Amino acid sequence: MTERIGSDLVDELERQSTSLVLRARMDKTVDDAALQAVVALIQSIPAQFGATNLVPFNVVGHALFAFTGLLSESTHARNEITRESLTAAAWQVEEQLARVFGPSYV
Repeated sequence: MTERIGSDLVDELERQSTSLVLRARMDKTVDDAALQAVVALIQSIPAQFGATNLVPFNVVGHALFAFTGLLSESTHARNEITRESLTAAAWQVEEQLARVFGPSYV
């Protein structure tokens, strides 16, 4: 059931995270539009899946791909400014992942 509910989210998250990581890999730049889209999509995960704790693995996988892909590419950047830009983008994605999936101290 959750697979159908989040199918649009999965498709868009895949499209945006791929765009983000490919730009980072090819040009060593951050696609700001794709970054903002990925952040917004990650923020929408709780609303998509409601009170259930079941989030399809492909939603989580595409979100983690954006984070790990950016972080990986930052280690290959030769320019310090580029490295910092890619690292900052990666940690921006990670911050949203922690808010959605991280531990909650209620």
